[in-house]
Amino acid sequence: MIPYEEVNDIYNKPYRGSKKSRNNRLLIILIALLLVLAVLTVFFVAQEYIVFTSEGFKFDFPFLRDNEPPTSEPPTTINSSDINLEIENTTKPPTTAPTTMPPAVDFSIRAMLIAPDDVADFSADEPINGFAVYIRNTDGVLTIPSAGGDTPTAGQTAFAATIKGSYARKVAIVSALRDAVGPRANKSNALKTSSGATWLDREYIPWYSAYAGGTTEQLVAAVDAASLAGFDEVLLTNMQFPTLGKIDLIMFGNDDSPDNRVKAITSLAEAAAIEDGPRISVLLTETAATQLVDYAAGQDVRALAKHCAALYVSTQKADFDLSALQEAVQGSGCKIGLLYTGQDAPQCDDYIITG
Repeated sequence: MIPYEEVNDIYNKPYRGSKKSRNNRLLIILIALLLVLAVLTVFFVAQEYIVFTSEGFKFDFPFLRDNEPPTSEPPTTINSSDINLEIENTTKPPTTAPTTMPPAVDFSIRAMLIAPDDVADFSADEPINGFAVYIRNTDGVLTIPSAGGDTPTAGQTAFAATIKGSYARKVAIVSALRDAVGPRANKSNALKTSSGATWLDREYIPWYSAYAGGTTEQLVAAVDAASLAGFDEVLLTNMQFPTLGKIDLIMFGNDDSPDNRVKAITSLAEAAAIEDGPRISVLLTETAATQLVDYAAGQDVRALAKHCAALYVSTQKADFDLSALQEAVQGSGCKIGLLYTGQDAPQCDDYIITG
């Protein structure tokens, strides 16, 4: 006979399920954790191969490139080959830039920033004598034919024809180093983190490295394209090292220093000032505009003035004091202008009103 105490323990012991059932639950939890880990691993590995297009994004894995069947028709989506950022295909070599810009000869830009679709209907009313338009914004899309001989899209050809048909003074605006497509398509030229991943700023946009040789080539190619389209001036925005976002994650290299950053940005400006090409201008950072040098961004007003026809300051003040900047560039032939957000005409010779 079983003692009463043992019988009482048996009937009062809580039921916790069979051992087999518990093992099954543990196995399911383990499999779920492994799946989450696999998804996270795939995400962080695959982000290096994401290429953004006009319809979203796609994965560009190297081991699939050689297996892609050739197509007889031009692609219908906007990718890196459409916007001609594959520098290896550029057939026109960069031209040599003069060491200094020639003196400006009564050539003032008083322009309105307009959308590409408004170019055809644009008419200049005094004091406005021209327009400015983005030909490559931070989205990385080139809106005019490239200078590399690649087949342009119908939209690029039509827009270039509209530009050439205008008698107004024309300014092409190019995002020089901040580009949603180019650094992803040419990863060797992109700023990277210590893990080798492409660095992204606060808006998840990558940047070209000013230290990379391919960065110079893509910039000269954009200026060449603007020249062929008939632009009088190319304003380079984001012509700097990034100064916002988690910049402490960027691996700039052992040779990075404030002086070398200035040399790198100045060299890019010199290369962009192609012989017989459009005037080159650069948008200054706030620090460079007020202190004449921004070592973090790599901008030195006096150094840039040797290769630029104009340097612009972004402001909402129509009466922004340009005297310190004008004194700094005196004798270089470089002019100081405003990228002005407002309604009244700024009190200077060169400006672009952004509205």
